[in-house]
Amino acid sequence: MKRTRSLVVLGLMALALLSAGYSRAGGHSGFASRVGTSDAQKLAGQRADAEQWLAERHAWKERNDRGRHRLLREVAWRAAGPSLEVDGGRNGGVVVTGWGRDSIHVVARVQAEARSLEQARALAGSVRIVHQGGRLTAEGDDDDDDASWSVTFDVLVPRTMALRLAAHNGPVCVADVNARIEAETVNGPVALSGLSGDVRARTQNGPIAVSLTGTRWLGAGLDASTQNGPVALVVPRGYSCLLETGTINGPMSMGFPVTIEPGITVGRRHLTTKLGGGGPRIRVVTNNGPAVVRHVGDPESEGDDVEF
Repeated sequence: MKRTRSLVVLGLMALALLSAGYSRAGGHSGFASRVGTSDAQKLAGQRADAEQWLAERHAWKERNDRGRHRLLREVAWRAAGPSLEVDGGRNGGVVVTGWGRDSIHVVARVQAEARSLEQARALAGSVRIVHQGGRLTAEGDDDDDDASWSVTFDVLVPRTMALRLAAHNGPVCVADVNARIEAETVNGPVALSGLSGDVRARTQNGPIAVSLTGTRWLGAGLDASTQNGPVALVVPRGYSCLLETGTINGPMSMGFPVTIEPGITVGRRHLTTKLGGGGPRIRVVTNNGPAVVRHVGDPESEGDDVEF
């Protein structure tokens, strides 16, 4: 039991994606705090987060004797199409927040590492932010054994814009969007907050944190899964949905009781149950990791282990 509870704590760590705005690829301190705020507040928060990240560059540079450099690139354009694809590349990340304007505003956090500070500055300066045909990417000089660069995109988009978001070793975070969303990373975390629409999210080796808002999901539903990582789901009291959650190889903790009704399935550390009056399916699962579900506002305690 002691081992089980310690593993459940790992699931709760995924909630830090939402409460602390964690990001492996450059930091992101204000992601969760933007949910439900005004357009002006979101824009101000985006800029404040970027400036904070830039101010931390001195501590970042002192990790070893290699040259390191950070800079910001800011671009904006009127949204001409219904969708946007954002690729964070191998070591970058993607953070997207929906707002009420018909424009796209991007702050790109560029960081580079090389054998000397001069080389790192030159490498960071070579990075170009490219947006064309509904796709946002970064281009720069090729990485090698002695030098590398990455970009984390912080993007404000129209709230109903369809999204296709990808990273490899970095995070994918989405908030306040009502649209079709495909989000995928390989070795990074996924954070989803205040969403609706038709949402699919995947990570291979990272945690997933989902925070629901309102009283029910508006749209087709949510399907979020990780192969090797914890999942954490925060649900408002009184929320209505068809909830599917659980794990194959790990403990499961439910922070509130659920009623098992006829036609509702229960398996080993896995359940599908109706919350409230039911509704679209909310699926948040892992294969190899703990699964934690709790109500909004509840302490981030261990909850109750679910035994099947």
